[in-house]
Amino acid sequence: MELFTPAWNSKNPEKRMNAVRKITEVWKLHHVAVRSDYEDVQQEAWKRIALEAEDWRVREMAAKKITKNAANNDKDNDNPRCRPANVSERWFPEPFTPAWNSKYPEKRMNTVRKITDMEKLQRIAEKAKYEDVRQEAWKRIALEAKDWEVRKAAVERITDQTVLKHVALTDSDDDVCKAAIERITDEIALVKMALNNKNAEVRMAAIEKVHNPVLLAKIALSEIESIAEAQQHYDATISKISNLSPGTKLLSKEEYLSKIRNNCYAYIREFAVKNINNQAVLKEVVLKDSDSDVRKAAVEKITDQVLLKELVGKITNHSVRYAVVEKITDLALLKDMAVKDSDSWIRELSIRTMAKLTNKSKYDFIAEEGSEAFLDEQIQIMRNSALAHDRKEAILYVVAFYRAGKFVEKIKRWDGKALRSHSDGYDSRCASVHLDTPEIVFQLPPCSFPD
Repeated sequence: MELFTPAWNSKNPEKRMNAVRKITEVWKLHHVAVRSDYEDVQQEAWKRIALEAEDWRVREMAAKKITKNAANNDKDNDNPRCRPANVSERWFPEPFTPAWNSKYPEKRMNTVRKITDMEKLQRIAEKAKYEDVRQEAWKRIALEAKDWEVRKAAVERITDQTVLKHVALTDSDDDVCKAAIERITDEIALVKMALNNKNAEVRMAAIEKVHNPVLLAKIALSEIESIAEAQQHYDATISKISNLSPGTKLLSKEEYLSKIRNNCYAYIREFAVKNINNQAVLKEVVLKDSDSDVRKAAVEKITDQVLLKELVGKITNHSVRYAVVEKITDLALLKDMAVKDSDSWIRELSIRTMAKLTNKSKYDFIAEEGSEAFLDEQIQIMRNSALAHDRKEAILYVVAFYRAGKFVEKIKRWDGKALRSHSDGYDSRCASVHLDTPEIVFQLPPCSFPD
């Protein structure tokens, strides 16, 4: 009679195995596994520990104690985790691997989600067997780590577009946001970031990733569309307002639209304009955008000469109109503007543009077309102007008439004559070459004229 022997150490195999199976505390099972005199009891205890212990290290230790024979002799197939033939799968799913490396997706993902230690998450992200675990760990680090460099390193390994968009929009560090943008493939999301993100560097990083011409056109027209919507909203709101309390002050329409314009970033629109070729979109930008740099960038992309001719008659902004004239190649139109345009700067530019197109200087070009009255005007400026720049311009025009063989005898009368006292040093104020004389002397270059 076994009066002083625990039931789990009984000589009766059935009695001792039943006793072990009734034990629920892991520490008692460990006690039995260590102290039992019987191999079957020891193996049963180790198996229970490998299956039921909460600490993965305890499960791993128990699994190492399980022998292959004991595993093969086991007949308990009620537990689905014991059904695989492989010993490591039979007693515990991958008993030598932590729970975050479990072959069961739900189990391993739940384990990762419970971890709060960033260093441990990083180890998991680097060593986990399964991609879903690695990605989950990197996401947690990207969203929760305090160090921006750690977050950036995590972002550079993430593929989840939703998480990347969230980081790009919410992270406090510019470099982390830009790292996220580099991995975003959704151009529609990138457009929203380019238009709405508060950080200039992030906006620029976003637009540099946009290549779709339709989306670029949307960015280029963003201010125009925003202003149109704002005007409609303002008008609709004002029409509904009634019975305002005394002292209530409303923004004027212009003040309201100004606030809208301030939230539309000109350099973003300019970047978009430089990367589109749609002539209709470019025309709308030139005519309606509020920023002259954006409008001039659009002019630079216009290749349609008919459209340029149309624009030059509609634009009032001096610098934008100037940019349009520089693009025109129609000599008849340029000649017409050189004579008739009300803006002296445009007349001058038209002349220079024609000269460039014909490989001539503007002086030679004017001399070929110029009248005797124009020559007389230039001679008077040459003789009487106290302004060195005007005097020099006039001399160049007179010499150009002479080279063109026009009114030669009239011009020759001034050859070698003093124009005014000469007190300056060697500079452009001299008539032709600097002469060490008391006066500025007009000198004609040697020329041969056609018969």
